[in-house]
Amino acid sequence: MKWVDNHRGVFNVELVAVSTIHTQDQYLDKFFALVHALDEHVFPVRIGDMRIMENNLETELKSSIAALNSAQLEPVVRFLHLLLDKLVLLVVRPPVIAGQIVNLGQASFEVMASVVNRLHKYLDTSQDMHGRNSLLSSYIHYVFRLPSTDPNSPSPGPGGLGGSVHYATMARSAVRPASLNLSRSRSLSNSNPDISGTPTSPDDEVRSIIGSKVRDSKDLFHEELALQWVVSSGSVREGALQQAWFFFELMVKSIIHHLYFTERLESPRKNRFPERFMDDITALVSTIAGDIVSRFQKVNKDQLKINTSLAFFLNDLLSVMDRGFVFTLIKTYWKQVSTKLYALQNPTLESLRLDFLRIVCSHEHYVTLNLPCSLLTPPASPSPSVSSATSQVSQKSSHNNY
Repeated sequence: MKWVDNHRGVFNVELVAVSTIHTQDQYLDKFFALVHALDEHVFPVRIGDMRIMENNLETELKSSIAALNSAQLEPVVRFLHLLLDKLVLLVVRPPVIAGQIVNLGQASFEVMASVVNRLHKYLDTSQDMHGRNSLLSSYIHYVFRLPSTDPNSPSPGPGGLGGSVHYATMARSAVRPASLNLSRSRSLSNSNPDISGTPTSPDDEVRSIIGSKVRDSKDLFHEELALQWVVSSGSVREGALQQAWFFFELMVKSIIHHLYFTERLESPRKNRFPERFMDDITALVSTIAGDIVSRFQKVNKDQLKINTSLAFFLNDLLSVMDRGFVFTLIKTYWKQVSTKLYALQNPTLESLRLDFLRIVCSHEHYVTLNLPCSLLTPPASPSPSVSSATSQVSQKSSHNNY
């Protein structure tokens, strides 16, 4: 080998690493590493030069979730399905860290709203005719599925959190949620493998007690999503509202999966959902209807999308929920819009209301009923008299003769 011109540089070589395993983004790397450590219960966690112990895992996990807003868009797109799966699981099943349940539902919901808005803003060329981002739409249609309620089964999506043994229920009931196992191993009796043996340490005893508890209730994603959306405020609520179609479709698919896997599709509709969930849906619809009414003077594409998304959401609910309840939601929207129109006639708001009704009435089971209405003005002659009939015949005869 001979050097050219005494080692003079002739050209430069630049390597760009592409990987489907490593995100190559510090914020995504930290989040996935902490979630993996929580799943495998492996401590300390080494992220670069940082060494994270279990006692400060909660703080680091919360900061890593908030820092996802600073992640680069390209790796977020590449790992979008995995990222959303992890956030969905954190919404439904908050982790147990050092024996304490850590509620990360609101933080996870905030990041989901932020990620969805970023994709919609910067990937506007990949939207369908209804303004839905194709990546988000494909995630709902092909990838998303309910987090399993079985602690020993895989978690949702292709990149689930293993056995999910360090996650607890997040049910809104009077009973404190029962946590899952803190350790993968347990002591078994030599005489009967089904009976736990005597723990070898106080920590093992605590793990055995917590792990042996039976989950009192099943936490469902659509219930938690409705709750987090209702209690959200500020920029988080505004971000979720701008991409309401995504969260509405996510909620509907969660509802349908829940009914299918629990074999409740044939059960009475009034018994399918708890009252607290229906209250959250009522509050959500009422709030969004109020937003539509209050912003009608500056209607743009986003406002039209919100109105359309709400209409399609109620259209979908007609197929899975008690229709009397859904009609109450429709009445709530109609009443708020009509009250505003009564005070101030506005063609834009009237157009929004007509679009809403058109979408709701496009339901497959919609039937047009031609019923008499007492408010209509009766015709001058409800039944033609004999003289009028004779006159008509006479005129017709004269016309023919002419």
